[in-house]
Amino acid sequence: TPAQSAATVRSIYTYYVQGRGYCDHGYNFLIDRYGQIFEGRFGGASRGVIGAHATNFNSGSVGIALIGDFSNASPPAAMQDALNRLLVWKMTVNHIDPNIPVATRGAVIDPIIGHRDAGAISGDGTACPGNTGYAILPGLRNFLRASVPIGVPWSNLELSQRTPGSVRFAGWALDPDSPDPVDIHAYVDSDGTRHLADLERPDIGAAFPDNGSEHGFDIT
Repeated sequence: TPAQSAATVRSIYTYYVQGRGYCDHGYNFLIDRYGQIFEGRFGGASRGVIGAHATNFNSGSVGIALIGDFSNASPPAAMQDALNRLLVWKMTVNHIDPNIPVATRGAVIDPIIGHRDAGAISGDGTACPGNTGYAILPGLRNFLRASVPIGVPWSNLELSQRTPGSVRFAGWALDPDSPDPVDIHAYVDSDGTRHLADLERPDIGAAFPDNGSEHGFDIT
């Protein structure tokens, strides 16, 4: 039942820690057949916590386990929906483009792979995630490519001051897909003005070398 899934996650944790001597759960996340998502490895769901889910592929990746045997039976719809939603969120908060192949370990791979794909490269052979589990990956990739927002501008408001008759705000904004300055629109009640975030910001240029440094704004 859904109420029993947490105990299953806990038992897998016990296997990793007491049975194999790991420091924590192997997987970053686990999903049950009812679509419940569990955080496996401690450290923060939105952060780049290093798991222990795939030999030579733990750094720079996230390991998600579908609880069950999917050698023949397909993962339930609720489980697949939760997997879709989890990966959309995870790739969005970590700015991962699902369209761009990844060069790693001497191979070029899709950013969404099954455990057996990593095992084929590392030499750690496995049937995971089962034949029917593996069969859902093409649909998952298509869903992510249509759902993960790519090229969304980034910005930071660093100063906001109000004085009689005026308001001043300053910060930076950039489009990750272009070095060109982006528009800043400011509204006071229903009145709006348009500005370019094109002031020199060497610190932003150092943080985003591919995008240049003309991304600051200071508007009154």
